[in-house]
Amino acid sequence: MCGIAGVFFFDNYDDTFQEKVSKAVSTLKHRGPDACDFKSYKKAILGHTRLSIIDLSDNANQPLEDENFSIVFNGEIYNYRSLRQELTRQGFEFKTQSDTEVLLKLYAAYGKKMLDKLNGDFALAIYDKKRESVFIARDRFGIKPLYFYNGGDFFAFASELKALTQIAGNQKVDTYSLKTLLENTYIPSPFTILERFRKLAAGAYLFVNGNKVEINTWYYQEKLYSAKKNHNLNEIKTKLKNLLEDSVKRRLVADVEVGTFLSGGLDSSIISALAARYKKDLYTFNIGFPEHPYYDETPFALETAKHISSHHTVFELNDKQLSDIIFEFLDNTSEPFADSSALAFYYLSKQTSKHLKVILSGDGADEVFGGYNKHRAFLLAEKNKAKIAKLISMFLPPTGGRNNKFADTIRKIKKLAAISGLSPAERYVALTCFSCGLVGEKLFVNKPVNKIYNLRQREMFLPVLEHPDADGMLLNDISLVLQNDMLYKADHYSMLNSLEVRVPFLDHNVVEFASKIPSHLKFNSQAGKIILKETFTDLLPETVINRSKHGFEIPVALFIKNNFKAFEDLFSEKFIKTQAIFNYNEVARIKDYTLSANPTRYQPLIWSYIVFQWWWKKNFG
Repeated sequence: MCGIAGVFFFDNYDDTFQEKVSKAVSTLKHRGPDACDFKSYKKAILGHTRLSIIDLSDNANQPLEDENFSIVFNGEIYNYRSLRQELTRQGFEFKTQSDTEVLLKLYAAYGKKMLDKLNGDFALAIYDKKRESVFIARDRFGIKPLYFYNGGDFFAFASELKALTQIAGNQKVDTYSLKTLLENTYIPSPFTILERFRKLAAGAYLFVNGNKVEINTWYYQEKLYSAKKNHNLNEIKTKLKNLLEDSVKRRLVADVEVGTFLSGGLDSSIISALAARYKKDLYTFNIGFPEHPYYDETPFALETAKHISSHHTVFELNDKQLSDIIFEFLDNTSEPFADSSALAFYYLSKQTSKHLKVILSGDGADEVFGGYNKHRAFLLAEKNKAKIAKLISMFLPPTGGRNNKFADTIRKIKKLAAISGLSPAERYVALTCFSCGLVGEKLFVNKPVNKIYNLRQREMFLPVLEHPDADGMLLNDISLVLQNDMLYKADHYSMLNSLEVRVPFLDHNVVEFASKIPSHLKFNSQAGKIILKETFTDLLPETVINRSKHGFEIPVALFIKNNFKAFEDLFSEKFIKTQAIFNYNEVARIKDYTLSANPTRYQPLIWSYIVFQWWWKKNFG
């Protein structure tokens, strides 16, 4: 994987942007420490930083160009060899062994239609020297990021918001995005934390020509909902096994060593077991929490590693190490992102990158195959169990949290009781939103306009609003949660450590076949990922196959409470009034949550607030 950045001029070339693009490329150095460069053209500047994975020679460095086109590309094309053969038969000649050159020639042959031929993870920009235009595209599910900015007389893009601001400058905070961040822990595309800065949506492309920017969709995720269902169980299991095996094999192709993350959960265990079939001496890695046993999945990871005979490494994260990395993590935040599991993922990636450059992970299985607790809760809320939960919750203490099994059970019962009686779409929104009801208009100095905020909310939850059933919920997970939460985490916090993460469950052939599987074969009110367990039961120990879902989290709210002096200035009246974003009286309420007896109950809001304020102070303070 790599980092890309660039600028296109609507009118005349401006040589002052050379330094700006150079700074943007330097900002992306962690994404590609092996090589970096930028090149200027008549109406554009393209920049690139390279993490060398395929064709390690300097000939494959980017920007890569021929007489007609120049390309910068972040990602991997897993079917590049067959595409190269196809192009060779058409008379195209190649100077490298890279997938980047295949993309360049493919665009020359097919233009934008080339996107349909690609199996891979990508964000790319191609400059047409003759037509003086730029073509930019992102993969089907948003595995690789792409930010852009329309400046009126120029258009700029980059792999990270921090790099893009080097070209376009910092702008005003978007209050609507901030409210969404505090409620959901992430900011969905196409919006960002800054006004006028945008993310290109998954499965979208854009043309920049003259002074026009045209954005279109090339891959419609909606088709996943309308796919004709297959009810032949044996046929489903055979096809699913073959497709996922093929996906793993494709993602093992590299000119460097490839390993896997092995958390001890079902998804990473399946990927690791399949990889071990096709790769001798497989290296696997996971993270342990010796001081927080409720979060520690190490015993299951060790059991699977022994079962598949991998060379397994456990990186233990104790409170002292958390203290060492949390400020490093906050300092490296490009755009505010507050899924607390990113902290553990960042540490795991940091340690793993000392051993390997490429890792396979189990990301995507929960969204595609119905693996979250919320999926079961969505169905439970339709049954009498929701009414029972509502009755039980009346006698439970006003607590609940994520730091131990008892507190987490209380939290889940209360959540189930809260959604009892809601419509399907309302249930999904309530189950997806972490801090809805805690982030009111009074929190903000400039109150968000309800009409605009509601329009954004509708766009976030449009799939389940249009399809208020189990399949609609999964489609919404793919378009919202997967793209903006899980895949952002997997890309950003691995690439901060120069580590490429590949996601076999998100091969489009796997996802599209999964859309043909009836939802009741994926999950019901009692269990999730049923078809995965039945299909791969022979691969793994029974204890791993049948264990319950466990989130990849750490008790960050407890850490903040116990180390509050390090964060106290972010709550101070002087800072809040100078900042002029929040009302101090409402911030004092978040402070009370932070210092309460059970801060984990409010952990998503507390951590979202801290992440944003730390980012704002670093960029605007």
